[in-house]
Amino acid sequence: VPLPYLVVPTMFDRRTRASIDSLRVMRESHRGHVWHSLIPVDTLFREASKAGIPPALFAPQSRGVAAYEKLLHDLLDEGDQQAMQAGAAT
Repeated sequence: VPLPYLVVPTMFDRRTRASIDSLRVMRESHRGHVWHSLIPVDTLFREASKAGIPPALFAPQSRGVAAYEKLLHDLLDEGDQQAMQAGAAT
């Protein structure tokens, strides 16, 4: 039985050809299993690491933190939908 999985594109920089090409290959190779959004490169993550502080505390309004929050909410919503479907099936 194949396990469900989700590929999360990270370190994405829309200004670079490498990021754009990598995302295209991911979507082709893992059709239907690539998260619809992405985690951007965020220099504030590097600064947070240097300061020894989690990014969510160091720069809570940063693009990277917002992207990870969106990922978390999407995963929780998906889990809720699966639980409701499982409950309806019983």
